[in-house]
Amino acid sequence: MKGSPLPTTVCFLRPYTPEDHAGRLCGPQRLVADLVEHLPSNYHAISLIIAKNKPTSLLGNEIFLKKDGFLFFRTLAALRKIKPAIIHGHGSLNTGLLLLLLAKISSRKAVLTFTDFKSNVTNNYNILNGIDSIIVQSNFAKEKLIHKGVKAEKINVLLYGIGKPSQPIKENALIRNLGSKIVLYYGDARLERGFQVLLKALPLIKEDIFVLLCLRNVHKPFQLEKIQQKVSERKNSKILFVPEYPCSTEEIIQSSDLVVLPFIHNTLEPPLTVLEVSAQGKPLIATNVGGIKEVVPSHTVLLENITAEELAEKINQHDFAKTTVAPAIYSWHKAIQEIEKIYDRLGTH
Repeated sequence: MKGSPLPTTVCFLRPYTPEDHAGRLCGPQRLVADLVEHLPSNYHAISLIIAKNKPTSLLGNEIFLKKDGFLFFRTLAALRKIKPAIIHGHGSLNTGLLLLLLAKISSRKAVLTFTDFKSNVTNNYNILNGIDSIIVQSNFAKEKLIHKGVKAEKINVLLYGIGKPSQPIKENALIRNLGSKIVLYYGDARLERGFQVLLKALPLIKEDIFVLLCLRNVHKPFQLEKIQQKVSERKNSKILFVPEYPCSTEEIIQSSDLVVLPFIHNTLEPPLTVLEVSAQGKPLIATNVGGIKEVVPSHTVLLENITAEELAEKINQHDFAKTTVAPAIYSWHKAIQEIEKIYDRLGTH
């Protein structure tokens, strides 16, 4: 009697993620954890975690690799030791280049979940044709990659790493008590996110509407002092940085009445913040750029050629008595099934 076949080993390449980002509804920090939890038993998952301030070590199915000048060689040594059938990387063109080199040298299959069109050490997207399979989250991203020279047959479109929380998310009293009508912007103060449009819209927003700006970072040309001055000119506005958050990002979203994400363009397709808000069932005003319209519920307000006047008008017209809407249903089970099919097509079973 033949024994059961050995599970196929999948090795995930990922950066170290601080604990304060765990628990968000979506994003790169969740992908590996959810895949490890949901992949069927015929797959064995091992994570190679690149950690700048951690020594090389082994913890269960996680191998921490110190990020220094010897990282590439440490990664190769780890791959030779665990002998995975598939190396699965997540990120931008930089990750694709690293993945391609590792796969070629170690003679493994390579899968890339591509999310980021940011600047890289190379702008030659043709290198992605050496990857066995590429996953993106929108048809917009697929078409953009094809335009840059990536073969269409390499690219799979599917949403992953997002779903409704297993437990209801409670409102936070400190956030909720800021006002009876709360508008939330969260993320970086960055041009591509349309933060300048929101700043210009502040004086045009009704005084009984409280605007909460939850910022992670401030990027040039924005200056914190000028942002603070602009916000202070309006009585019902407040800035919070991540260390000042009184609760999780999810609770801040849940405690708000309306979320505003006025993207001008985005390197991530689609923006992860848009997915988070849609999954929680909060009213959202966003812009019709990139792949946003593909992933949000039909009740989302999508603005064209956004201006400060138009944004303020939509905020002022919002029905604040309606604090929740039907959430977008993103099927994590379906995403796992599709990823498993991709692995199977690589000839691992």
